[in-house]
Amino acid sequence: MIRAMIRSTPFYSNIASPYFGSIIVGETYNGDSSFISTLRALLAPRFSDDDYLRLYHSFSTPTSSEVSKSGMSGVVMNSLSRICYNEIDSLTIHMFMGGSSEINEACVKDLYENGLSYLGDSDWKRDDVTTAMFRQRKFMVVCFVNPATRSSIVFVDGGDLAKYHTIQAAIPRFLPWYFEAKDEGKHKLSDEEFELVHSLYNGHEIDGYIAVLEKMSQKYDFKSARIKHLLGGFEKRIDEKRKSSISRDLNSINGRIDQLNREIHECIEKKREKDLLLLGIESKISQDGEYSEIMNYFLCNKALVLEGVDDDCITFGVKDYMMYFDESLIQRMIENHNSYIYTCRGGSPISGEDMARLISEIFLEQNLKLRVCAAYRMKIGGGVDGMSNYIFSSEYDGYMPNPHIQYYHCLGGYAEKLNRFMADGNYLGAFEQCMASCRSLNFGDSTVICNFMSKLYDTSTKCIELPNGDIVTQAEAISWIKGGDTTEQASQDHPEDIPEDQPEVIPVPF
Repeated sequence: MIRAMIRSTPFYSNIASPYFGSIIVGETYNGDSSFISTLRALLAPRFSDDDYLRLYHSFSTPTSSEVSKSGMSGVVMNSLSRICYNEIDSLTIHMFMGGSSEINEACVKDLYENGLSYLGDSDWKRDDVTTAMFRQRKFMVVCFVNPATRSSIVFVDGGDLAKYHTIQAAIPRFLPWYFEAKDEGKHKLSDEEFELVHSLYNGHEIDGYIAVLEKMSQKYDFKSARIKHLLGGFEKRIDEKRKSSISRDLNSINGRIDQLNREIHECIEKKREKDLLLLGIESKISQDGEYSEIMNYFLCNKALVLEGVDDDCITFGVKDYMMYFDESLIQRMIENHNSYIYTCRGGSPISGEDMARLISEIFLEQNLKLRVCAAYRMKIGGGVDGMSNYIFSSEYDGYMPNPHIQYYHCLGGYAEKLNRFMADGNYLGAFEQCMASCRSLNFGDSTVICNFMSKLYDTSTKCIELPNGDIVTQAEAISWIKGGDTTEQASQDHPEDIPEDQPEVIPVPF
């Protein structure tokens, strides 16, 4: 028995396959191409113009537990369900290759005894010569043939390559209608064919099998067939491709022309708009002279700190009080002793209850003020970005960086308004939105609030303003709460110093 894998043969290669590709086709068996090669070598001389054959492989892996559960007939019937035995002009090799050789053999024996009843169609015949032939090789094979559909099914005890190669010697028994001696010399095996069958049934090495195939392939002009297959109508196919390519190019060109016409129309409209805008800017320049609206705004607004100017980019900071927040959400967090107000202490000496009182005084009673800062970068004609991890100078001493901006450069709901103001050239409105974002804190953002509370528990930070204007640490503010009088504090608050003509700002949540 030949046990090694046979991947390529003179009848199965990129040169030979186009020759047989439309008449004898099929699958390899885990990469082994010997069966399709043997079929081509034996059948091609016997085929008429209308003949055709397809080779199929299938397998079953029966187990003892399946046999116990369903019975042998149930296991075998389940295997038959994987085979299309109504297929015409076909040869199917079905291998039983479970873990137990005894069960594999028992399945094939059951088919030998009951297969005709399982198949049902009276046209199926069992070929006993095939079974006897492989009994000599110590394994069980059953072949059923159907001359009406010229189809055959072969059941094999086991699925190793040695058995797979050996059963090919019985191809004349599997497909008897191609080998019946109707015309002397046409269907009977020739000397070379007999040698091929002998190499499969009695041989042990690949070389003998390949050598016989090499001799048998000499009668075929595979080279010419391959050239005809690959180059037949080549010029026409090239022209068809060129035609399709040119048609696509024309469609693309026409589409591009339509697109350019639309773009020209849009450009004309934009030119009109820019002409009007230029006219307005030129008029403004002639009226304003050296006057700068942005410069005047920074001079008048002490909440703004000019950090730097680089061409058309302005970097600036905001120093202000925390003003915009959701009081009802803060009240719920104070009442919930599992909220971040209580759980983000770290190693702080401030207790959760004292921090809750401080939060209440700042955000609910508003007797104390939390001073915050943030940094931004504005590109004139572009957009505005919040600057994270900004290094604040001593000018910002007494202010806590707004966690939304400082740690996440997040502008939240202010981003949309900022984009609209910048698109309209309303830079003062954009500055006001930046100040509003600095004054805002979203207690619903768990990541930000956890970070914020951790900073608030830091006793070294001075960022809380008492009613008398003193700036104190959180611990000092708590001491003041415990010993201070809050009944007259509202009258001592200091209003912001901002221009009276500033644009209206509506706070938006993050």
